[in-house]
Amino acid sequence: MVTQSWTSGLALTRAISQFELQRLQQLQALRSDYDRLRKSILERLEQGAIVEAGRLNVRVDHRWQRRLNRRVLEEILGVRETNEIYDELQPSESRFLKVYRADNVVEI
Repeated sequence: MVTQSWTSGLALTRAISQFELQRLQQLQALRSDYDRLRKSILERLEQGAIVEAGRLNVRVDHRWQRRLNRRVLEEILGVRETNEIYDELQPSESRFLKVYRADNVVEI
């Protein structure tokens, strides 16, 4: 049975099912497996590993980007100037979905 709940004033929304929460956890585990396998393959390719013959192959493409963070700004501008810039910046919101079980909290 799907239950309905009222949120955000008058907006009627469909309940989140246990199946959806379980699927979310499963997909999180798959992403973790993907990350580990990707890292392993990249490391082995860097060490000169060959790819088994077959219909699939792999190559490593590179991209470069500049990353600007507080530490880098402090090195370039100094602490005082960096603090002034940070005082002017508005914080950005990050949202984290946590699936709760009776004995555990899983952060996704």
